[in-house]
Amino acid sequence: VTQAYENFRFKEAISETMNLARIGNRYFTETEPWKTRKTEPIKSGNTLYVSLQISAALACLFEPILPAKMKQLRAQLGLSDDFSWDDITPNMLETGKPVNQGEILFEKIEDETIEEQIQKLHDKAEAADPTPDVPKIKDDMDFGDFIKMDLRAGEIIKAEKIEKADKLLKLTVDIGLEKRTIVSGISKHFKPEDLPGQKVSVVANLAPKKLMGVESQGMILMAETPDGELKFVETDAEPGSPIT
Repeated sequence: VTQAYENFRFKEAISETMNLARIGNRYFTETEPWKTRKTEPIKSGNTLYVSLQISAALACLFEPILPAKMKQLRAQLGLSDDFSWDDITPNMLETGKPVNQGEILFEKIEDETIEEQIQKLHDKAEAADPTPDVPKIKDDMDFGDFIKMDLRAGEIIKAEKIEKADKLLKLTVDIGLEKRTIVSGISKHFKPEDLPGQKVSVVANLAPKKLMGVESQGMILMAETPDGELKFVETDAEPGSPIT
């Protein structure tokens, strides 16, 4: 267990510690000290002694993952909180030294409670809307109209605010063949200083249009999430690469 923790193999360390706990539980159950307490007191006492020594070891071995509960267990067993891994031995408890009154560390979760929680999860999943809040697809367009669009990969090289326009940004976009000025209504979602270097998809053959006195020579494609957040339609292609 020590080597596992020292090499950051936490799953292995916990598994080995649980194996010791299972061995102790099986030993206690099979020897039945509550039955031999009167008929075979020495055997019963030996069972309790071994079980307590295993509990003492577990009170230290489980410390990394259950510190609060193991502190309680060590207090019940009369063990100090000031210990090292070298202190974990088969005889941690002094023979004849009384231990404190035991208390339940973990409440048992009944099967019915587990079933109730599982049912609640099922009910919650069934009540949830399985379909995202996505706008309906618009009416069909002719293929001839579609192939007229010239979509190109681009990269924003400069972004600046437009005076008296709260929603608009003036973008300088490299589309390979040339650099274009494109006005985009994304000011509420992005800061100009964050945009240089951003990969974008551009409608390159959209007729120029003046917006707030600035001629826009194309359109940046954006995706809108159900909560209204805008996302760039990105591509890793070089600026100017056709998007088909």
